Amino acid sequence: MEGHVGCRDLDRWDSYRQKIEECLITTEFLPVAVNALDQDAASLLHKGLLSFVGACSDLSLNNRSWAIVKLYYSLFYTVRARLCSRRHGLIRNRSWYHFDVNSSGSAAIRLNGRRDRYRNDHECALHLYEDIFANSDVLISNPVEGLPPFSWMMELRNIANYRLARFPDPEFPLDVTAKLGLIDASMLEKIIDDNISDSMHILMFQPEHAWIAIPMKQILAGHTDLVSRGQSIALPAQQYEHTNRIFQVLPSGFRQAFDLTKIFKIHAES
Repeated sequence: MEGHVGCRDLDRWDSYRQKIEECLITTEFLPVAVNALDQDAASLLHKGLLSFVGACSDLSLNNRSWAIVKLYYSLFYTVRARLCSRRHGLIRNRSWYHFDVNSSGSAAIRLNGRRDRYRNDHECALHLYEDIFANSDVLISNPVEGLPPFSWMMELRNIANYRLARFPDPEFPLDVTAKLGLIDASMLEKIIDDNISDSMHILMFQPEHAWIAIPMKQILAGHTDLVSRGQSIALPAQQYEHTNRIFQVLPSGFRQAFDLTKIFKIHAES
């Protein structure tokens, strides 16, 4: 978008605000914008997946609090990936702007009219997704303890990351797993398997499952989004091998549901 509106010096990006507001996704620019969003979708899902792997690794070491933070970030990256996959782009220039790139002729929609929902990049992405897909995504169709799922995860992250004087590890930041007991490797695998097999998505709205089920189910839905649209990205061989290696530590149920090879490819050597 910076190049499209003629910005060659990012230090002057603020001066291009009017051009963004006047920008239309023309028929000529549409393929370029779609390709950029396709690449962003795969890149962001990669971030979401690695964050999820990191959280599961932390859980195995009883690093509960930091695992919660990583699970939240996994959710954030994945929701951004799903927006891009469905061709909804976000541009920031003092205010947030939303472009629907599903057809030509669309213009920028300024989002800052609702400052309580679009204050920063996290709230902007999560709330925009809710505003667009609230009636079509069953994964956000019910509350968790009276809060929308994304807000519940954000609150859990805020408690772990900001409000506690110290991490309570090996305990969880909140007593959300009291009904399940100690989350060791076998329990983690059971929780993941139970939620993957729960096709009615009942468990994920219960707090003892929600902390991991909300980000996990969004990752799996993101995988479905990208695969159905043929969106993928080529990774350098070393990065691909690293991704594949750490992916193997995840429970088998998740690995069976998420096929790495359909989204992440090895970049061909020139």
